[in-house]
Amino acid sequence: MRPIQSTTGPTPFGHYEQAIQHGDTIYVSTQLGLDPKRQNAPPGSAGDQARQALVNVEEILRGADQDRTAIIKVMIFLTDIADWEDVDAVYRSWFGPHRPARGVVAVADLHKGCSVAIDAIAGL
Repeated sequence: MRPIQSTTGPTPFGHYEQAIQHGDTIYVSTQLGLDPKRQNAPPGSAGDQARQALVNVEEILRGADQDRTAIIKVMIFLTDIADWEDVDAVYRSWFGPHRPARGVVAVADLHKGCSVAIDAIAGL
């Protein structure tokens, strides 16, 4: 196992790495839609938060010289499943023709008042 560190990605809030590489697979820790420079209040809509969470995932992947095209699986956590369409539109636009496997789960609450969190698994 090798920790992945990115100076442009968000700093972990607790006792975990931004990502771990194990063999040819990178496991990115769940990312909130927070700006890494502020890491306090979430920005705007669920779509805005989804976009920022996806940017955060990609910034962490850059620490392993990878980008969004290496992502093979995504999990999206929403505090309101009614936000699914807005988040899906952002997701579709952000990934373009790349279509990783994906799950979407409704959750009761997320840290720092966020409404969206995203984690990813990527290959090398």
